[in-house]
Amino acid sequence: KRVRAQASVDFTMADAAVSGDRDYFLEALKGLNHHEDLSFVTQLAAKYGNLDAVAECYQRHIMLIYNSRDHEVQRTIEQLELKVENEKLNQTIIRQKESTNRILIATSILLLLGALFISVSSLYYIRRLRKAKKDAEAANTMKTRFIQNMNHEIRTPLNAIVGFTQLLIADDELNEEERQRYGRYITNNSSLLMMLIDDILDISDVDNGKYRLAIGKCNVEEICVNAMNTVESRVPARVAYRFEDSTPEGFSIVTDGRRVQQVLINFLTNSCKHTISGEIVLSCSLTERDGYISFAVRDTGEGVPPESAEEIFNRFSKLNDFKQGSGLGLNICRVIAGKLGGEVDIDLTYGRCASANAKGARFVFHLPLKSEFKS
Repeated sequence: KRVRAQASVDFTMADAAVSGDRDYFLEALKGLNHHEDLSFVTQLAAKYGNLDAVAECYQRHIMLIYNSRDHEVQRTIEQLELKVENEKLNQTIIRQKESTNRILIATSILLLLGALFISVSSLYYIRRLRKAKKDAEAANTMKTRFIQNMNHEIRTPLNAIVGFTQLLIADDELNEEERQRYGRYITNNSSLLMMLIDDILDISDVDNGKYRLAIGKCNVEEICVNAMNTVESRVPARVAYRFEDSTPEGFSIVTDGRRVQQVLINFLTNSCKHTISGEIVLSCSLTERDGYISFAVRDTGEGVPPESAEEIFNRFSKLNDFKQGSGLGLNICRVIAGKLGGEVDIDLTYGRCASANAKGARFVFHLPLKSEFKS
């Protein structure tokens, strides 16, 4: 170090330190930036007794030390600032990553929910479409069956009416008994045809909201007798046909008598179609259900199996396709009962519904004595 310091000091400056040339020494001193050089010049000036030069050298020493420390502090501050900036940048990056992660998680959840919603909606609409397709196919099958059934049901009585009418007109040799018999055939088939047409019109009115009731005071016995007289001509020869009335004489109710009679006619007609021997009985009671008047038709016919007890009240439902009928009658009975605030059902404790070995069926129409009518 000593050799390097001596080599870097100008010989003229050394002479100035020894000789005491202050101005030149001070100017040259500004060029010394190493402590080793200053130490050499200081020792030289002290050796030759130049105290002013020694003092100037010490001041230069102090200035270099201060500047050196100032630069170090500045570098330290800059390094700290750089660290702070780096830390801020790291924190910003971390926050951005966290925000990005939250956005990605939220987006993923939304996508999953969207996919789930689409899946559920698709399943829901697929099921609805399948159900609509199934209902449409069932309705189309029902319509086709109804048209085929009605074609047969209308043609049968119509052919009978036309045929027996032609016989009455064309054959002058018919006796009075034959004319009356043919006349009864025509009357019976005309009644059957009118009932079929009435059933169709009633169903149409129900579907279109045009079904109306005519409420008034009605005599119960008169309703039942009229219903029995209407169906009497259709009762098979080997079947007893009677009326059991346990209501007080002259008992009346407030209802639509024509609609009640229509229900009873459907019950009786249904029994006539399925009973070839035994009896058909129309009964009327105030004790079967409290607060109701109960009309019932029981027979000794083929009956209804319990598993079909509810099905027979559906539209176009027929347990025996070989029997006449549109499959609308019992459904219309239930509609009428509902409009009058009552109930129509089959007695599950009677006949074949109660036992597979038993015969017969019993249909009941419960009508409240204080009816709440429905439009």
